[in-house]
Amino acid sequence: MKKVLIPLVTILVISFLLTACGNATSSTPSPTPSAISSPTASKPAASLPSSPVAPASSVAPAPSSATAKPTSTAATPTYGGVLRIIETRGPSTTLGWYAENSASSGPYTYPVIETLLRVSFENQVTPLLAEGYKVADDLKSITLNIRKGVKFHDGSTMDGAAVKWNLDQMLAAKVSPTTTWSSIDLVDDYTVRINLSAYRNTILNDLASYAGNIISPTAYNSKGKDWVRWNPVGTGPFKFVSFERDVSVKYAKFSDYWQKGLPYLDGVEYSFITDPMTQSAAFQNKEADSIGDNVGKVMVDLAASQKGSVIVANPSGVIGLVGDSANADSPFSKLQVRQALDYAIDRDSITKARGYGYSQPIYQFAFVGTPNYITNLANRSYNPDKAKQLLTEAGYPSGFSTTMTCDAGSADKDAMTAVQNNLSKVGINAQFVWADNASYLKARTGGWKNGVLAGAIGLDANENNSFSRYFLKVSANYPSMIKGGALEDMFTASLTAKSYDPALMQKMIQYLYDNALTTNLWNISHANLVQPYVHGGGFMSQQTWPGWIPESAWISK
Repeated sequence: MKKVLIPLVTILVISFLLTACGNATSSTPSPTPSAISSPTASKPAASLPSSPVAPASSVAPAPSSATAKPTSTAATPTYGGVLRIIETRGPSTTLGWYAENSASSGPYTYPVIETLLRVSFENQVTPLLAEGYKVADDLKSITLNIRKGVKFHDGSTMDGAAVKWNLDQMLAAKVSPTTTWSSIDLVDDYTVRINLSAYRNTILNDLASYAGNIISPTAYNSKGKDWVRWNPVGTGPFKFVSFERDVSVKYAKFSDYWQKGLPYLDGVEYSFITDPMTQSAAFQNKEADSIGDNVGKVMVDLAASQKGSVIVANPSGVIGLVGDSANADSPFSKLQVRQALDYAIDRDSITKARGYGYSQPIYQFAFVGTPNYITNLANRSYNPDKAKQLLTEAGYPSGFSTTMTCDAGSADKDAMTAVQNNLSKVGINAQFVWADNASYLKARTGGWKNGVLAGAIGLDANENNSFSRYFLKVSANYPSMIKGGALEDMFTASLTAKSYDPALMQKMIQYLYDNALTTNLWNISHANLVQPYVHGGGFMSQQTWPGWIPESAWISK
């Protein structure tokens, strides 16, 4: 019997029911968690992020089986086995060193390096290496209670001094989440305070992301940065074994892991396979236990043909077009041209043909059903006559030629070909450039001329992070896009509010829409396709798309 796939419509209905987590008020550190209990007999319901928790208070609950969502019906967890995961591409800059703005790892770090906090897809905060936190009433600091009894994989102790050292490295490197950190204090052996020059309500999200990654200072001091970069030494449930570029990364069970009774698996292995047919053959032959990728035809067909297999998916961002609006001699410097892009594209037909039930049209920089979504916004829906009218008003009655550079790692080629065809019908002749990851990132951070970039734009649980990453002057991304102006002031108001305020975020989303700075097309859903014997793992449960909970995964074959 086939496992029923959950379409995005179902995801959205579920998201309507979500509410934000309230303030935690206790100041007593949470106890060390016991082993994760047996998974319940259900598939996780994917959902969209609700508004973030208010950050003012202290101790979040300890990790539990509630966050380690099972992926299929199962009984008592069993020990043993190696989880073999296929990903389309491997780490490009590092596996073990994150104190630099160019650091990027994907899902590969989760087994080996842990963060101070965890933030779920619904933006609920739980502790990890920090068992509690407290934001000062004057918003000038956040104090972290560091978990005791934790060892790094090299046998050294994870304590307050180790955490301070890690945060100091982030601060010295001026990584983007630390721009408002003024200093780090070691209050006592297991208490660390981050002093703030300005408060930002993204700080808990940051401590659950790469700025909160904690590695062994001993390993760094004895081996050096270059060694640590590709030999990660953390506190995670699995320790590093080997890395072969564009081939694999392997981890083995850490027997001294601080969560007693975990992990269940003997190891985790990633293989990097770009060819869909090779991925499919490996999954069908049980040579792979999971495939991590954007939802597409191969994944959907496999789920339908392989009895009991399940797609675990959550929307991770939007596929969007960004023109070089900051270049005065570009057609995209004109508002009417950017608005014409919106009207020219038949999102409904494209998502129906290529979305496989996991994508829907997106007209604003927010997911439908979330608190950020502007319900009364008049969409610029498909209207090629309106697009032609706007092009004529902009001085292009016969259209123009341009380029459309697509990210091969996130954009569906057939869908983008359909976009190209839509544009040609209104007179915009877009030369199609299919760029690999390195080439696309070079354009996205270095700039481009007379064209649009087409690829994924991430939507974080706290959208302030998304705006600062892409659309503000401080961001290294999209330098050829118009930035500055009123959006900067709107962002400051939204970011410095004590708690995340969707109403403030909506003003920023409205600004993007009114100025047509991005052409949002449809949501992108990253997913893990898992074999029926794979359980737990919390795939797609964390605030960023690759996030999972490796210590809770187990296999029953």
